[in-house]
Amino acid sequence: MSSTATWIAAGLTDRGRVRNNNEDSWLACPHHPLFAVADGMGGHGAGDVASKLALETLQRGFTELIHQHSGADSLSPTQSQSEPHTEITAEFPLLIRKNEIEHLITECVNLSNDCVYQENKRIGNPNGAGMGTTLVGFVLYREPDSTSSHNSTSSSTWEIASSTATETHATHALVFNVGDSRAYCQNTNGLTQLTTDHTLYEEWARSGRRGPPPPRNIITRALGLYPDVDVQLETISICDQPLFWLCSDGLSEMLSDPTLQQIADPLFTEPKPSNAALQSLCRAFVDAANHAGGRDNITVVAVQPRVAH
Repeated sequence: MSSTATWIAAGLTDRGRVRNNNEDSWLACPHHPLFAVADGMGGHGAGDVASKLALETLQRGFTELIHQHSGADSLSPTQSQSEPHTEITAEFPLLIRKNEIEHLITECVNLSNDCVYQENKRIGNPNGAGMGTTLVGFVLYREPDSTSSHNSTSSSTWEIASSTATETHATHALVFNVGDSRAYCQNTNGLTQLTTDHTLYEEWARSGRRGPPPPRNIITRALGLYPDVDVQLETISICDQPLFWLCSDGLSEMLSDPTLQQIADPLFTEPKPSNAALQSLCRAFVDAANHAGGRDNITVVAVQPRVAH
């Protein structure tokens, strides 16, 4: 059975109540279903540069590679802290197999890593020092044959679906992550964190919580600090109209998952949420994080894919 797929999206970034500058950047492409958040590190003139370089390179690499695959047009400029709030409604015709999109995104992330790494080398920073950035994002795609969606073993597979959803959908989201920025998915069944934090604290928690806990903000993976980077991939089969959002730790460290879910719940009372509703949600997230202390930059991108038969 054939289906059509569209999405609506909105994003917002905020300096927070403590930091003097904003080192976060975000990406939402109006003509292609690619979304990302990057949280830079390294101080003013470094962290913000790293996050922007990473997303610009990610977007450029995606543009070139997807153009080779399907003849797609160029993407629009990266949205970042210089353009703090936008809304997007678009259709996506991207038809590609799971192993191909995994390879494409991995190559794009590697290009982003190399771009920031080479900039560190250019200004004389040794390996492991200088500017770096987290990266979390996802790309929506459709498979020509849904039976091929489980052929690859390079990532886990999540299925976000309602009990009434059919199995005829061939629409998926490939989530990619390096660092402690997060991807979430929420529907009428609740909230799911789709990514694993790459932090010493998470390693401590997963190894049995032996000994004193390390600081929560020490990350074990980042773009730009070393020649190579290990990217986490997760595949989500979209069989409903879930809400996805990406965020920097300025949001997730300020608000618990139950609080995030409570803020987003009203969206599911609307039969067909609008761009304005997603804008309001982004603002509600940022305002709540600032009310809780706003100790870091706060960035969120909210996306709702829609699949219709």
